[in-house]
Amino acid sequence: MTENEIILFSQITEQEQLVSEIYMKFSELFPEDRDFWWRLAMEEKCHASIGKSMQEIFAPMKLYPKEFLKESVDKLIKSNEEKKLILDKLSKNPLCMTREEAVSAAIAIEDSDVEKIFQEIMEKIPETREDRMFQRLNTDTADHIKKLKKYAEDSGLNIS
Repeated sequence: MTENEIILFSQITEQEQLVSEIYMKFSELFPEDRDFWWRLAMEEKCHASIGKSMQEIFAPMKLYPKEFLKESVDKLIKSNEEKKLILDKLSKNPLCMTREEAVSAAIAIEDSDVEKIFQEIMEKIPETREDRMFQRLNTDTADHIKKLKKYAEDSGLNIS
């Protein structure tokens, strides 16, 4: 495994963990939405554990969807720093976001390149055993943008 791959999968794993932490904060801050945010947080935690498995087990054997190699390590590091800032902001001032702002922030997070790659792999017809394995590992945890937009609509939230 190359140094770039090691850093790449480490950053992907960190990103999924950070997103899980953000959603867990939202579940604490918005009791009326607790179950929704908690489920998303657990799905992201699952993504983080899959990322860790990819990093430790599958990547050394080159058994991962090659789409992940499209991602830039520098962009991932920058994206992770942005997520850390959101967590810091929420820790310092839990009331800094409205429900609408939380959903909008989550949609922006889910619209990131890594999440798009993740979704792209989940939606395609598996061409390789790596694709099939990745899809099986992630069966119930895909398509967060659709879940977020539907939840906003069902909850009467006005998001932009």
